[in-house]
Amino acid sequence: MHNTFQMHHPSNTVYDPTLRVHNTYPVYGYQQMMPVYQPIQRKEIQVRLKNQDQWSYLHKSGGGNEMMLKINGKPLFPKIQCDVQNLDASRDYDIGIKMALRNPKQFVHDKNTGWIPDENSDVVPDKESNEVFIRESGANLIRRGIDFGYVKIYNDKILKANEVPSEPKKLNKAISCKVNLRCLYIPVITIYEDDRKTVIRQFQFEETQFLAVSEYKNKVVRQFKIQNDKCVSSSPESLNRFSTSPPMTFDENQDPIVNYSNPMDTNCFGNEYNNVYPMQMNGLDFNAPPNPYPFDFNNDYIF
Repeated sequence: MHNTFQMHHPSNTVYDPTLRVHNTYPVYGYQQMMPVYQPIQRKEIQVRLKNQDQWSYLHKSGGGNEMMLKINGKPLFPKIQCDVQNLDASRDYDIGIKMALRNPKQFVHDKNTGWIPDENSDVVPDKESNEVFIRESGANLIRRGIDFGYVKIYNDKILKANEVPSEPKKLNKAISCKVNLRCLYIPVITIYEDDRKTVIRQFQFEETQFLAVSEYKNKVVRQFKIQNDKCVSSSPESLNRFSTSPPMTFDENQDPIVNYSNPMDTNCFGNEYNNVYPMQMNGLDFNAPPNPYPFDFNNDYIF
């Protein structure tokens, strides 16, 4: 006699193979381990802003943080980078970022009080910008975090009389959020699953709000970005508050890419080692056969 046994999986449950019970097979009469299907209560997704110290420093400065706008787009600085926990490592997620308006009015700058809402201005029609997306597995997001450091903000060009509007040639809309000048925004990050059909988490950090400007009015913000942001011009004598290396030269129309093709030429800040270390490295031949004596101070190092 042949008996078939089929286990029906309950709907909307997750199988946990670690949960098992002893049961008796109805024909042969011996005990065996039978799987039990029970719903797993997943932990709440946790998100932490990586460079919170920089954002808080600018947010608490007199006048608040400011972000420069350009028609070709300009990266946010500080960058939006987050650590995330409690995602399903086996699933793929879509992560979106957009800029949400904090005040329906445009702002005006006052020399005594800083930026204040302009009650005479029209209400800004767009409550939020377009959304920029990345797609990653839960495993990669847990390991590397959420990185929107490449995302830019831009605004439309202010046209002169009889000027015909045209699309900026260097604008990449796929990685850029459109915002309005002199408006207060806050970045909003959303975690989607099921091809963006389901929102499982949305969050924002109060210290990341910024005012979109055409020029810096807050002296603290301007000095900080001169010293730390490679997109802002700086003087050689500037000191860096969060880094001891001088700012790099940077093309604002290109995304920052670290070149590791020759690690002996530059360090991670883009500075030549010859200008950083006291030793003279020009005399070294890195293509020569290895020296059997690891420390040959007479030939390898000239102080």
